[in-house]
Amino acid sequence: MLEGKKVMLTPKSNIRGTKFVALTIVCSALVGAGFLVSAAMPLVPGTLMLRLGSFLTPLFGILFGPVVGSIAAYTGALLSQLLGGLWTAASPISTIGEVLAVIIPAYLVTRPKNIWQVALWSGVGGLAMTAFCSAVLDLFGVFPFVPAFTIIGLCDVIPIVIGTPICVLLLFDRVKAMGYYWRK
Repeated sequence: MLEGKKVMLTPKSNIRGTKFVALTIVCSALVGAGFLVSAAMPLVPGTLMLRLGSFLTPLFGILFGPVVGSIAAYTGALLSQLLGGLWTAASPISTIGEVLAVIIPAYLVTRPKNIWQVALWSGVGGLAMTAFCSAVLDLFGVFPFVPAFTIIGLCDVIPIVIGTPICVLLLFDRVKAMGYYWRK
């Protein structure tokens, strides 16, 4: 049935080569800086903080695609935890949850100018990330699941649902005009 046909799991991206590498590095640095700024606002010292920059991960996924966004989210979050003094044994695994906050809206937001669609799928990605990170923190004995889910949800999902649609609305036309929007 699929003989002779190319099966693509993702739309072909416009972002390739050095453009891809440079954009990924810049986005990683922005995620790391956005999370580091928030490190000054701990809710549970050494573990949980109010992360106003959490909207950056779904933003980069929606605008630049799941690959650029996922690499930026993972490396940026790891760097911010390492440099911000928030590193735990769970960090390398729990940070995989950041990827969920990227890939869910990246694939499911089909109309970036529709702020309700952006808010919905970014929020779903944020909740998936919250559940994953909370489970890993609980598994490693860092923090129990229910309080972690509640606190991380408040700290991350609210900025994601508010910040991502606003930023996508403000940046989408410019990103598309510059040829950096990932969908053709």
